[in-house]
Amino acid sequence: SPRSGSAPGEGSGWRAVTARLCPGTLRAMSALADRLAARTLELVDIPSTSGSEAAIREHVLELVPPTLVPEYAGDEAYLLAPQRRPERPLVVLCAHYDTVPPQGNLPGRIADGAVHGLGASDMKAGLAVALELVRDRNDAEGPYDTALLLFGREELPADHNPLPALFDGSSVVHEAALAILLEPTDLTVQAGCLGHLV
Repeated sequence: SPRSGSAPGEGSGWRAVTARLCPGTLRAMSALADRLAARTLELVDIPSTSGSEAAIREHVLELVPPTLVPEYAGDEAYLLAPQRRPERPLVVLCAHYDTVPPQGNLPGRIADGAVHGLGASDMKAGLAVALELVRDRNDAEGPYDTALLLFGREELPADHNPLPALFDGSSVVHEAALAILLEPTDLTVQAGCLGHLV
């Protein structure tokens, strides 16, 4: 039997215990993992090198649910928000959709329980999570509103960054109580900035 506090993983017994105690939860988690992996692989396989993001941008914007409308749509930066409820805090999920140039890692693949390919971790997986969260959420019933901030040209030098124009042109982004950038952090919270300050 697993020790209290043992990490979920091979040998911990986590799956066996979870399967016995709450089989529906494990099935739902497996279905969600499969859906996120499929969405991530779909995004990995779309050309998205910084400066040539048209195909990925159009695909991503088509995946945004109609309940989120563009509050700001500029040069490779988009803030898509629901009808705001003044009494509800706003959470903004942020993700970039561009990648570095290919390095023999296209097309992507799923192997050993992970998605492999160009931008899989930076940051197509985070983008997939953000998209699936807003596609699943029903903000009308939740305690907060959820918006998406999507952008390109993140892999280029700071003078190409489209976010300063978004910060100047969007009013909703300044209403955010919390912004979550879904960059890979190895499951640790990074409460700061290690990249470009804009």
